[in-house]
Amino acid sequence: MPGQCLDRMPTTRWSTAISELRSIWSSVEASSPWRRRYAWAVSGRVPRLAGAATSEQRQFAFVLAALNGKADGVAWLLKDGIPINQPSADLCPHAICSGSLGTVKVLVEGGADLRRADSAWNGTPLGWAQYYVDSAAPEMRDRYVAIASYLSDRQAKTAR
Repeated sequence: MPGQCLDRMPTTRWSTAISELRSIWSSVEASSPWRRRYAWAVSGRVPRLAGAATSEQRQFAFVLAALNGKADGVAWLLKDGIPINQPSADLCPHAICSGSLGTVKVLVEGGADLRRADSAWNGTPLGWAQYYVDSAAPEMRDRYVAIASYLSDRQAKTAR
């Protein structure tokens, strides 16, 4: 099921959204466009399928690829011209949540604004990484420590 990271988000604001997303997901047929978009984003077949997608579908796939830690899909969509710092798409927090340092690196090297706060919690990418370091399950903690270290180093380099 998409949105594994939603389970690890603070529950006060997200509980309604999570319930709605799960309800929608479970009610959608396997052949529906939403399932196809999700499969497109996480399957690694982005280049082959992108030609027929609308810009909205491509942006949605970008968010899902980041959320699911699919660095190759994120990189391809960046090269294809998907805007990285859209107000409606908080890509860095999604990639951080996935625990994929590779995906975070693709976004940062692709021009993601590390000072930009997300639209839900007003958290910066480094703030989100630190949040996950503090709240992650033990088996995921090392991934978040590596992401936080990388983001901290990148911020220090850009501050000079």
